[in-house]
Amino acid sequence: MKLSDRMNVLLPESVSPFERAQAKIVSNTSIVTGSAMLALVLYWIVTNTFEDIETIFVLTILLILLAGIIALVKRGHIKLGAWLLTGLMLLLNLSNMSWYGIGNVASAGYIIPILLAVFAIGSKEGFGVTILGCISAFLISYLASIGQLTTEIPYQESNLSFDAPTLSLIYLIVGILAGGWVNSTKEAFQIKK
Repeated sequence: MKLSDRMNVLLPESVSPFERAQAKIVSNTSIVTGSAMLALVLYWIVTNTFEDIETIFVLTILLILLAGIIALVKRGHIKLGAWLLTGLMLLLNLSNMSWYGIGNVASAGYIIPILLAVFAIGSKEGFGVTILGCISAFLISYLASIGQLTTEIPYQESNLSFDAPTLSLIYLIVGILAGGWVNSTKEAFQIKK
């Protein structure tokens, strides 16, 4: 049995082909995200850089949440699962950006909730997530620049003059390209929305 056949078991059956594709995006993103988090914690353990036992508890809670989202999607609640997963990804990404600062390479990970929202919820909603990312990049940098936010990686002037605008442009390009593709795909499926 191929991996794609195994993945199809997690999808609802009585939905349109476009909704089935959206369900696959939510389920696959949940599985890949959970696997990546687990791999990261295992990497920290193997390299002796693991710091807090609380991380195991947080990981367990996140894995349970991701499994719950997959179960919702399987039962046909695709939009609810997509919103919950997008919200979780926003929480994780914005927390990381606020904790470490936007100069951290992980700030590029905000692309994940943008793509997830565009593909699994809709292009307008995805553009909203995109704008939230742009505002957050500038706001986090600005608050750090005036001393109202202290981040693990200390603020540098380039966070506000280079990192925030560059991340915002990347977020906008990704959101616009993905939104255009989704709108074209909906037309191809002749879905009115």
